[in-house]
Amino acid sequence: MNVRRQTLAVAALISAGCTAAESGPKAPEGAVAEFVAWVSGGVERTADRFEVWICHVPSDTAVDVYEPSSARLDVEPAALTATIAPSLTRYFETISLGRYRPTFVAGGHVELGVEDDSQDCTAFAAAQSNASTTAILAVADAEHTADAPGGWGRPNNDTCPQPTCSARESGRAIYVGAADFHPDWRSRPPLDLVEHEIGHSLGWPHSATGDTATASGMDPEHASPIDLMSDSAAPRRADSARRDGPDVLGVERLLSGWIDPSTILDASARSGRITLTPPNASPSTPGPRLVIIATGPHRVATIESVHADGLNGHLTTPGVAIHVIDLARAPVLPVVQGHSTDGLLHAGDHWAEGGVDVEVVSATEVSISRR
Repeated sequence: MNVRRQTLAVAALISAGCTAAESGPKAPEGAVAEFVAWVSGGVERTADRFEVWICHVPSDTAVDVYEPSSARLDVEPAALTATIAPSLTRYFETISLGRYRPTFVAGGHVELGVEDDSQDCTAFAAAQSNASTTAILAVADAEHTADAPGGWGRPNNDTCPQPTCSARESGRAIYVGAADFHPDWRSRPPLDLVEHEIGHSLGWPHSATGDTATASGMDPEHASPIDLMSDSAAPRRADSARRDGPDVLGVERLLSGWIDPSTILDASARSGRITLTPPNASPSTPGPRLVIIATGPHRVATIESVHADGLNGHLTTPGVAIHVIDLARAPVLPVVQGHSTDGLLHAGDHWAEGGVDVEVVSATEVSISRR
């Protein structure tokens, strides 16, 4: 555990109402302690070096994820890198408030055999990658079938969890099919899927919705429009000119060390009104970025303010996002609460669990009471 994570585990979540003048910080207990342990397992990242590789899929491939077509993407790693690197770097600098700056460099080509798949491609690329490269970004030259996932992302393996491990050691990689780089996109391909998979390479989980996903027919783990790690294409569906995914949740920033631990508030024993600061606000802005409430054994709720501009410009109004995290579930899956199509609670809305009632006063204020 590095120094920042030790600080987080000791000081980030302080019992409600406790101040240094009274009795000093209290160690978190129960579900909140489990939450601290979970986020403390994240890897703090300030930089990464991604190598961009092209996976050449043979026309007679036996891997059924690929379209049965001979059409192939004609692109060089250097040209693709030049197209995507500025936008990807800008996106992650934005969501990290300048704390994380990935760079992207051209790798090379991997010729796949008939039985080789995406895992083989990233393994072959990693074996040839530069020792300073921390992750592989592989793009297939073939499109996936309509019912196949568009890609995947993988964080460091257990044998090499540190952020400075090379891709050769860690196996860290992301992979996507050719669809988002079709020539019809010209010089402005959509990058929301790549950003989503980079999120997985940072160790971020999916988040999910409940009945809104059922109503829309979408997979619940890809239906929340307020999180890159759920419906990453939500901004592009609202505005076809958009190319980036939405903003991310506070827990994702927390997992990567992009939120100051002092701005996390444990309100498990607190009642009354709390003013929220959006997690993407300037670091100098006072107020809690994320409120944590224990609602039962292994369960916490996270509360945060969500804006409706910038990366979240596809949302019509700002609001409050509440997610329940069941820490006994593996993998952990934050589940957004409420029934609105935008995934947010608005003024006058209530949410309750485990004897805790949260009323949304405004997009930046909630009132907590207990039954």
